[in-house]
Amino acid sequence: MNKLRERRRHAWASEPPRGEADELRRIRSSHASGVVRVVRRLVTWLAWSCAFGLLAVWLLLAFATDRWWAATLLSYAPRWVWAGPPLAVGLLVGVVRPRLLWLPLLCLLLVVGPIMGFRVPWRALLPGAAEGHSLRIISCNCGTGKLDIAALSEFIRESQADVVVLQECHSSLALALAPPGWTVDNAWGLCVISRYPFWQVDVLRRKPPDGWRDLCAHYRIQTPDGAVDLFNVHPRSARDALQTAITHSRKTPEYTEDNISRRRVESRIASQFTGGSTGSTIVAGDFNLSTNSAIFRRYWSDYQDAFTIAGWGYGNTWFSSWHGVRIDHVLAGSDWRVQESWVGPNVGSDHRPLFAELKLKHSSTALE
Repeated sequence: MNKLRERRRHAWASEPPRGEADELRRIRSSHASGVVRVVRRLVTWLAWSCAFGLLAVWLLLAFATDRWWAATLLSYAPRWVWAGPPLAVGLLVGVVRPRLLWLPLLCLLLVVGPIMGFRVPWRALLPGAAEGHSLRIISCNCGTGKLDIAALSEFIRESQADVVVLQECHSSLALALAPPGWTVDNAWGLCVISRYPFWQVDVLRRKPPDGWRDLCAHYRIQTPDGAVDLFNVHPRSARDALQTAITHSRKTPEYTEDNISRRRVESRIASQFTGGSTGSTIVAGDFNLSTNSAIFRRYWSDYQDAFTIAGWGYGNTWFSSWHGVRIDHVLAGSDWRVQESWVGPNVGSDHRPLFAELKLKHSSTALE
């Protein structure tokens, strides 16, 4: 009993007075609150930094591609990686600042939408009459891969295509892909096969050492609505600049700016060759340009881009092993109404076939 009383006296002696205990608890609570405030401020700063950073990425892609070498390289890099920062920040915000969760969600929408190039075909839903017959076009770069002729032939048949425009193609390949009775032509790397009769009007040729293939070929196709001018184009690629960025990083700015300049010249020449976006003109092929490229906007934006108007999704046509880019296009003059457009299946090439269905607004406006 005496030992128990002794222990109680020691315990009471070791306890601080009530006023001191309250003060100690207040200090500890104040310290914990200070840490929480610092963490909340840090997470808030990360969320807004992520938002402004992704906004800067979008602005660079939208307005500096093919103007500034760094933005050009960025435009060909995988864009899905930009979804990582808002996802990581969103997890932190959900724990520390739940009321701010809208900001990383908005950032994620910015990535999967404008940054990655998601399209919604709202313009195809606008009212507008089209009196002519449908003209179904496929454009495909046969590429450096192992083209599956059977797969591409099946896509041509299932899509009920009328005209097929091919790049990096040769005569034997075009003949193998052409259904019985179709007309075939090859202009040194640029091939056209068509169920309707056509003839070659002119060819825009490169001169060595700028390349081995033709830049643009002009055809006139006799459709049920009259003669239509078709241009098969394949300007220079940005591949050389991308390879330089990987192998000779110190020369990247110089090589990329030179590549941009050369591609700008080729698009200017090809655009002049096609004669403008009026009438029933169609320009299709591997442009090696995304729609947010300054070169594309300057020389090709007067045309109607079929996938931009009537496509759904990202519309990527060139693929590496881990990402895709939309650089193949079907462009239509002002007399056409775009009905629909989509990207076809993998046919063995590093490019996917692009399909577009066009219809003349007034069949009497076709060229005779």
